[in-house]
Amino acid sequence: MKILYWKNIEKAYRKRHKTRVSKKIQEIRDFFNKPTALSIGAFDGPHLGHEKLFDTVLAEKKDGFLAGLVSFIQSPKMRSKKNFQGEISSLRLRTSFFEEKNFDFIILIDFSPKFSRMEGKLFLSILFFVSKTKFLAIGPDFRCGFQGRTGLKEIASLVKEKGIHLEVLDEFLVSGLGARSTKIREAVYVGDFETAQILLGRAYIFDLVSARKGKKIGLKKNVWQISAGKTSQVLPPEGSYRVKAHFADGSFLFASCIREAHFLRLELHEDSTENVVAISFGYR
Repeated sequence: MKILYWKNIEKAYRKRHKTRVSKKIQEIRDFFNKPTALSIGAFDGPHLGHEKLFDTVLAEKKDGFLAGLVSFIQSPKMRSKKNFQGEISSLRLRTSFFEEKNFDFIILIDFSPKFSRMEGKLFLSILFFVSKTKFLAIGPDFRCGFQGRTGLKEIASLVKEKGIHLEVLDEFLVSGLGARSTKIREAVYVGDFETAQILLGRAYIFDLVSARKGKKIGLKKNVWQISAGKTSQVLPPEGSYRVKAHFADGSFLFASCIREAHFLRLELHEDSTENVVAISFGYR
């Protein structure tokens, strides 16, 4: 899966009439050598509702389309911090998930003050032109652009003008619950891993790649610890948890996890020479 960045997509658009461009811009032109099918969203924790969007986009590959996503490096809500418990998934875990789903590319946006002021029609026009978009799948409450001013009515008008097929999917219900990131985030925050797992379609996974290992911080060798301030992910309440510790080779061990006010600590019950890359809560 190719990872692209919005700043370079914008540059490619500005240089659209130039014959001589930088290597990076030429690579973007060469990559988008066929029409694309897209979905756009925060996707900060891919869940069963997102899966319907993903499957709709990926189905277009059979007709020769490139299948891609447009998302953010970090959730825009992280900037405000107000009533936002954290992201459901790290960028590393998200991109790995998308690659496993067989997407061809993802365009990542840095939600900067400049980007936040961009009108939705301009954003979409740049995106559609550079990526040769011919198919767009979005959720029923999707909005974009400055202050979310560009909604379904404006998007429908724009895609019709540009000859793009639009699919607006209904909200996906799981056990009577709407599959929404907000509900998953709130469930993890209060330690309701059962609800989180129902809506995610899998256990809640916490990224430990940036955690520090025991001996480096004066603890036992089979201990990993991460400061609460060093992660963008939502943390469960303080307490002790039985978790799965996942290694880079795909193997796992059962382990104990302690969540205290300022950190999360993992302790393996047996020796391992491998580094833990993630832990999962509320597994079945």
